[in-house]
Amino acid sequence: MSAPGALQLLIVAHRESMAAAIAEPLRRAGRTPLLLHFGETVDLAEQRPDLVLVHQESGDARALDLCRALKSTTATGLIPVVIVADDASAVAKLAALEAGADHWLPLPLGDEELVARTNSLLRARVQVRALEASHDDLRLRRDWVRYLVHDMRSPLAATITNLEFIATQPAAEAEADIAEPLADSRVALQRMAAMTADLLDNDRLQAGELRPRLEENDLVQLVQQAVAMQRSFDPAAAQRAIEVRSPPLAMLRFDRPLMARVVGNLLINALRYGPRDRPILIEVEANPGRAHLRIANSGPPVPEEKKERIFEPFVQLDAATHAPNGAGLGLAFCRLAIQAHAGKIHVENSGGLVVFVIELPV
Repeated sequence: MSAPGALQLLIVAHRESMAAAIAEPLRRAGRTPLLLHFGETVDLAEQRPDLVLVHQESGDARALDLCRALKSTTATGLIPVVIVADDASAVAKLAALEAGADHWLPLPLGDEELVARTNSLLRARVQVRALEASHDDLRLRRDWVRYLVHDMRSPLAATITNLEFIATQPAAEAEADIAEPLADSRVALQRMAAMTADLLDNDRLQAGELRPRLEENDLVQLVQQAVAMQRSFDPAAAQRAIEVRSPPLAMLRFDRPLMARVVGNLLINALRYGPRDRPILIEVEANPGRAHLRIANSGPPVPEEKKERIFEPFVQLDAATHAPNGAGLGLAFCRLAIQAHAGKIHVENSGGLVVFVIELPV
């Protein structure tokens, strides 16, 4: 939500002199209105001003038409509109209010009244924006729970099926028959645990409740351990070629559990989207002031318009080229965790590879 001093006012008038006359007392009160003439085009749904003051000349219906247009769409319907009218008659006031105006002010108008009414409407607008932000936050939390529950159903069903199969095996034959179902169940439970942790920690990172505990750690060792752990959990990963390249590095300061989750999520992402017959490449290097971690796979390139959005919760790539898998929480967690370390993360398409790049301060 914008601070009161940063709220945007829009003044629309027929003449530049009239727009300036309405704007002057507001400027003296610390406001910075944007002036427009009728006939000029502006995307109000995009700009979303916090208050619109429209000057209405006697006998001119354009101010009422603009008011109706603003109030007719959900994108601008809650923006307060004040009609400042030359015609001070009761008929003109009624017409303005019927067109949807929130206030009607006849000319001549005292500067103090204009400023007071403007400030009153802006205070109400601040409260509306706070309610909108709260509603968006509640909707996001609801969506997170819905998507998490939806994506947990698949690994949970697989685990139940495998355990039911194990329960039906005769004791003498069980040892040989249950190895594969047990391994599949372990992977499924790992996926559920990871999704739950990502959901909870995304929320805590956004709220500033989860702060990294920075300690000196070996990033290359952490990467190697993450690869070994993924191979121990996932039989498919054990069959994949994963190459870690790095020169000797000095110790870096980061939160080891958080960074292990980040590397694990990116590794799972590379295993998921990269072809099984092509290696996954992981490079770690340190430059003056920054350390870089790159995890690359040979999967389909990420579209330019999705390179930022894939780090948002629940964003999935095109199913025609990227088989959907997971709730879309892992990359969102990675970005929040890296930002909490004062670092950066991005994805690039380079030399036939999809490369996720992490930058950390040294």
